[in-house]
Amino acid sequence: LFDYGCNTSAGYTASDDNDRNGLALDDPEHTWDHDFVVYGVFVSVDRKTKYYARSKTAYSNQTKGARGGWTDIEQPKIDMMYYERVFEDERRKNTLTVGRQFNKVGRGIAYGLTADGISWRSKGKKLDFSALFMRQNPGDNNLDDLAPGPGRTKRWFAGAEYKHNFKRWI
Repeated sequence: LFDYGCNTSAGYTASDDNDRNGLALDDPEHTWDHDFVVYGVFVSVDRKTKYYARSKTAYSNQTKGARGGWTDIEQPKIDMMYYERVFEDERRKNTLTVGRQFNKVGRGIAYGLTADGISWRSKGKKLDFSALFMRQNPGDNNLDDLAPGPGRTKRWFAGAEYKHNFKRWI
């Protein structure tokens, strides 16, 4: 089975130069941001194997502001590409995913990003277990000021999450 598609999103940002300091560089006054995404997915007939690929490009245009306006475009790049396999038995469903994928731990506050790696999820009637081992993508923004500049980072992430449902109310 094969599916494909695309989507686009646009955003507009506006701000005022109201700090009364003409020497300080201010935020852009009017900026348009556009994201373009193209994806494709192959799924086996038994729906146990999946190959997914997604390409993304971004375009930004500042119409006026402190820097006099500018245009920036990111070349299309592989945003996500992974292989997923489902293994089922009578007690639980196990899913193995390998490649560049989006993953999160918990609600995604501590860790939630697209990275290269492997993840495993095991889901049963009473338990849900997931584990991941990932390497950050090149050029991703870091919260940490001491992180290296552009290029391949050496930041690895490992995590696991276990949920157990002791009593079902419904």
